[in-house]
Amino acid sequence: MLLALPSQSGLLKRAQRLLVPFVIWSAIYARVFTVHSIRVGADPFIWWRPYSVLSGTSIHLWFLPYAFVVSLVAPLLRGGLAIALPLLAASLLAALGEITAFPLYQWTFGLIPVLAGFAFRQNRRLVLLSLAASFVVLELFRPSPDNLVIVGGTAAAFLAMSLSLPATVVSGWCARLSMWVYLCHILVMLRFKVMGFDGYA
Repeated sequence: MLLALPSQSGLLKRAQRLLVPFVIWSAIYARVFTVHSIRVGADPFIWWRPYSVLSGTSIHLWFLPYAFVVSLVAPLLRGGLAIALPLLAASLLAALGEITAFPLYQWTFGLIPVLAGFAFRQNRRLVLLSLAASFVVLELFRPSPDNLVIVGGTAAAFLAMSLSLPATVVSGWCARLSMWVYLCHILVMLRFKVMGFDGYA
């Protein structure tokens, strides 16, 4: 949802924040997965797939180029139609049915939250109504446990964004740490797996 809010950063700055880490961490994960595959006797290039160009060498990196594209589109979406965008997205997903291809599957998780961010910019009061209608459409025409995750998570984000709290040293530290947690967590999970804690990872 935050991606849809106005940004003061220019195109170059956004590329540095999102695309440079995407390239660097794709290289890091390619090396890590290659070494791990050799150790266990698997295909050393198992990490490479055609969709890796968009998703990176570890699937969780999909978010970085996706966020960059959203930041380019965000300034273009304005006006009263924004409030209906989450519902339109839910209707589109319902019409398409279950999507399993990578990274299209991941993009479906981002579509409604991003469009809810545009709606949040236009009319905060109607966002929850739009999200509720989106959930009903998804449940009726594309029932899936993912629906509650997508819409419920977006509603939680809406409530968090509606709280006007002053920034603190702790909140700033958490904000800076969050990207590192996101980028590194697969490395931590892989380390646990190597140590024999696969069930916990």
